[in-house]
This record gives sequence, C-alpha cells and structure tokens, in this order.
Amino acid sequence: EEAENVFAKVYPSIFDHLAQFRQRLVERQDQGEHWWELRACAYWSAFDKPKLILPEITWRLQWCKDDGGLFINNTAYVLPTDDLWLLAVANSPVTWWYAWRNAVHAKDEALRFIREFVQELPIAKPTANLRKQAEANTTDLIRLAADRQNGRTNVLDWLRHEFEVEKPTQRLADVVALDADGFIGEVRKVRGKQKPLTVAGIKRLKDEHAKTVEPLR
Repeated sequence: EEAENVFAKVYPSIFDHLAQFRQRLVERQDQGEHWWELRACAYWSAFDKPKLILPEITWRLQWCKDDGGLFINNTAYVLPTDDLWLLAVANSPVTWWYAWRNAVHAKDEALRFIREFVQELPIAKPTANLRKQAEANTTDLIRLAADRQNGRTNVLDWLRHEFEVEKPTQRLADVVALDADGFIGEVRKVRGKQKPLTVAGIKRLKDEHAKTVEPLR
C-alpha cells in the first residue's frame, strides 16, 4: 500500500491510466514486485557486455557485433559473446542456404530467426588457421562497415549544409552505392526544378564524390 501511495502521488496521471486495467495487471504472470511493474530482466547485464545482435525477421544475413553497450527492443536478439568465428559463419552464404531450408518463413520471403532456430544453428568448429583468418577478415569488415557508415553520415551532412538536401531520397541515403552520375542525379531530384544545379555545383559534387564517396565504394 505504501508503494502504491507513492506511485499515485508522484505519477498521478500514469497511475490513473494503469488503474483502469488493475485487475488484468494483477492477474498476469509477468509482473514485478507490484502489479504495475514489469518483471525483472534476468539478462539486463548482457547489454553492457560485448555481444552479437541479430534481427528476428530478416531478408538477408545481418548479424553484427556490438561492444558499445547498445540496448535493443524485442525485434532482435542478443548473444552474449564476441566470438568472431561465430559472426563470420552466421553471415556466410552457407548459413543462408541452411536457413532458407530450415527457418520459419514469414511474409514477403523473409525468414524468422527465432530463438529455437538460432539455438540449433549448426556452427562448424574451425581449425586454428581458419579461426585466425576469419577473425582477421571479420575485423577488417567491421572496420570497413564503420568507415562506410561514418562516411555516409558525413556526406549527407555536407549535402544538407551545402546543397540544402534536408530529406535525401532512399537511393541518396545509400550514397555509397551511387556512382558520380547517380550521385548528382539524386541531389538534383531532391532540389527540384526550383533549385537547379549550377555548373560550379555539379563540379563540386563530382569532386566530393571522387574525394569521399569513391574511396568508400
């Protein structure tokens, strides 16, 4: 009663809202110490540690490593490990081949990497040399992916300041996939007929693409 009185006093609007559902909240099994609380998270500390993250519903393999303490919602899973061999195998073509034949299929040809499937995912044990090679290559790929992401952010920020590109198109948002002509074309599309590109503007875009985007490509 004391805790409930404190709750009602400190957060009256939230208390009044939840009180409408009091009986249903009292009867549920996944509550914390009090009827308005969520249950305690047994794996809360796992978010702070190095981990692998994978989406539950996916159209391609996109497992990633996180050592920055990211938190995720219930559309993804975390594995409390930083094993780069596991990451390499999980993102390999043979794993997609296996998953297509064994994972649950969702709408629009997506696959569901639910817990039970991931727990049974076969991972071959590597030789020492294979593990060393995979760890080196995966480390390089993680670095390259970070460079691409940072470069993409910097280019879009430059376009916002220098060319008034506030809302990039979907293609322009993936700027690393564009060649110089495609890059200029997408910028022109965003600016529209009211803000045509000048000769000098086109040259600046070409120069920046060669300087920044092409190395990322």
